[in-house]
Amino acid sequence: DVCILQIDDPKYEKNRPTGKFVSSTTVKPGDLVFSVGNTAGTSFDMSYGFVTNSALSSDRGLADNQKFAYDQLDFLQATMLLEEGFSGGPIVNTQGDIVGIIQQRGEMEPRCYAIPSNDLVFVMKTVMSGLRPFAEPG
Repeated sequence: DVCILQIDDPKYEKNRPTGKFVSSTTVKPGDLVFSVGNTAGTSFDMSYGFVTNSALSSDRGLADNQKFAYDQLDFLQATMLLEEGFSGGPIVNTQGDIVGIIQQRGEMEPRCYAIPSNDLVFVMKTVMSGLRPFAEPG
């Protein structure tokens, strides 16, 4: 899930750090990446790993009722040992730029999947324009 917030308070906007989305095509297999999460109620947790696949097909064992929403997306795959609390957090490159948002972690294995920033930016712009990016046909 991704939440889009509009904040109209100029004082708040000036004092809050924000992440910068960069093209997810800038990361390649072997690139070092970092993730930020909130494990077990901690205020901050971090992990790192390497990109293992930068354009993984989304049809990887999803239930039939989930496939339509995801069949238009690719995923980044990285080797990171993540605990609960990282889903929805960013994956950043070594410059601190956001290249994806963690969608799923591997169960008891050092692997995670992230929605690439290019897909995220497309979805956010579409939603902010008032359209539905993955409306079912018919």
